[in-house]
Amino acid sequence: MTPADNEHHDRHIVQNVVKEIASNNNIESKSGKGFKVLIINEADRLTKDAQGGLRRTMEKYVKNCRMILLCNNVHKLIHPIRSRCLNIRVPAPSEREIAGVLADVAKL
Repeated sequence: MTPADNEHHDRHIVQNVVKEIASNNNIESKSGKGFKVLIINEADRLTKDAQGGLRRTMEKYVKNCRMILLCNNVHKLIHPIRSRCLNIRVPAPSEREIAGVLADVAKL
């Protein structure tokens, strides 16, 4: 999901939708040991209020939900979120890699 697409309403999406998804127990988890994975795209575009709500949701539902936050600039995330995440930097593909993918797509 991309809550930042809703600009100033992103806080409501985090507080309602993300919290609802995170708070519900996993259906397949009969033993209670499984967890859901929620991917939030463009997390760095969330307002500070939305990021604060996201931080609280991450803390409260850590037992049954994991979040993957995708962003272009990690420094736009508030420090409390950055400190609770494992940062993985994925470099941009090279021009050669892009050309190879485009060649493969052209064959289809």
